[in-house]
Amino acid sequence: MQDKERSGMKYPDMSIRGNPAKNGGYRMTEKNVKELETIRKNIKICENQEKILLKEQKELERKERSHRLIVRGALLEKHLKEPLIITDDDVTKLLEFIFKQEPVEELLNKLLDYRKDMIVHATPGIWAD
Repeated sequence: MQDKERSGMKYPDMSIRGNPAKNGGYRMTEKNVKELETIRKNIKICENQEKILLKEQKELERKERSHRLIVRGALLEKHLKEPLIITDDDVTKLLEFIFKQEPVEELLNKLLDYRKDMIVHATPGIWAD
């Protein structure tokens, strides 16, 4: 306590001042204490901004997925002769049958390869200024 009074410095708490035995007896100046507090506040602001951005990204991904499911469901329903009569199990069996056909598997693999190739070659253009 006498050290504080002699130096004329006031420390808000021990965590900021530190342990003199651990830091070689050096103490932080008021300027350094304030700078450290400012840095800690900025870190907290950045952490909160990160949480907000992650939440927005998750929401965007959820909306994109919902849209994709609706569109693809509508495309499937368009090809069902009487969609109100066919059950979900019927659709599952139909899709399993269709996708087990060798020409369908080959076509799907070709489409996937094509799209993946487009993504790989289009990526530099996406990030270009």
